[in-house]
Amino acid sequence: MPEYIYTVIIVIVIIVIAFFYSKKKANEEWKGELIRKRKNYGDENSVDTYTLVFRTEDGKKKKGKITSLKDFNNWKVGDKAEKKKGEYVPRKI
Repeated sequence: MPEYIYTVIIVIVIIVIAFFYSKKKANEEWKGELIRKRKNYGDENSVDTYTLVFRTEDGKKKKGKITSLKDFNNWKVGDKAEKKKGEYVPRKI
């Protein structure tokens, strides 16, 4: 079999895995409290990202990544949040 066929198969598998992971994240629904904030500095070719870590009412930890410094600064440890089905980032309540 030609080598490009293997490349195509690998790319399709990666796309399918990414699709199901994204769909799983969007279908989650929970309420919780912000327990930690973290800045992730990128190099000169990438964008800085910010991680918000929440503890849900069930006691599980959930992470959310955002790229907006303004949104990151609006969150304070102890803030209550709700993640609704279909959304990728939780909202303050």
